[in-house]
Amino acid sequence: MTPRENLLACLNHKTPQWVPRSGSFTPYQIRQFKERTGESDIAAYFGMDNLGGIGLGPTRRRVDFSSYHKYYVLPDHISEYRIDEWGVGWVPGSLLHFEDMIHPMHSLDSLAEFEAYPYPDLDAAYRLDGVRERVRELHDLQLPVIAYPLQLGGTIFESAWYMRGLENLLTDMLCNTQIAAYHLDRLTQMAISNAAFLAECGSDVFISGDDIATQRGMMISPEMWREWLKPRLASIYEAARSKKPDIQIWYHSDGDCREVIPDLIEIGVTILNPVQPECMDPAWVKREYGRDLAL
Repeated sequence: MTPRENLLACLNHKTPQWVPRSGSFTPYQIRQFKERTGESDIAAYFGMDNLGGIGLGPTRRRVDFSSYHKYYVLPDHISEYRIDEWGVGWVPGSLLHFEDMIHPMHSLDSLAEFEAYPYPDLDAAYRLDGVRERVRELHDLQLPVIAYPLQLGGTIFESAWYMRGLENLLTDMLCNTQIAAYHLDRLTQMAISNAAFLAECGSDVFISGDDIATQRGMMISPEMWREWLKPRLASIYEAARSKKPDIQIWYHSDGDCREVIPDLIEIGVTILNPVQPECMDPAWVKREYGRDLAL
């Protein structure tokens, strides 16, 4: 089997020639790996599969987000920090790779302020250049194509709260529903555009997900997840499948998300990542949902 055939066999619940393997490391772990092994190629060292990742090109816009960061007081020892295209500021923390976030929508109070916010230009035509050609190149190499849509932490929920702040977003979902709906809809529309394009290009797997759970259970109630996130995720997956019906839908959430696994299957998820053994028994998840999900 080629690497692409092998992965697709696994995802389609057939017998692969080998178990596909992939993984990622934090910057600290990468340094430790290099120091302890003297090697630089993690994938080769651990015998990981070669996966062909694709995504949109970088933005050409330059936006001054300083007015959205005024609420945040920098630590005395920090003079500079990075800002991404969503407007989120990333301030170096004191431990390993961890960073503090500056939420650019933290102090916005009105719908008009949200409407005026400079959301990223993810659907700009110039950001799509070369993607189709890259998919063909990877398929010619017999590699599976994994589509990584441009997102901020997650597909909807994480992106939304990274920009707004978690407490503020949850408050909006309960008390400021017009603002919450507008913000989540803007992110959903960008994801729909991304998903449709990446699927149309011929991607084999579409990456999505949000951390919606901790090791103790859901971060929000299943009912709130079904009201606010499920239909929006469904529309994203429908957009991808409208262009490529057999595309695999990968959904990521850390923690114990058992309460909504049936919902994820219902809206088209075919891959669940990860299955954290300290809070979800992999054998149980396999017994209950193995016919519908690759784990």
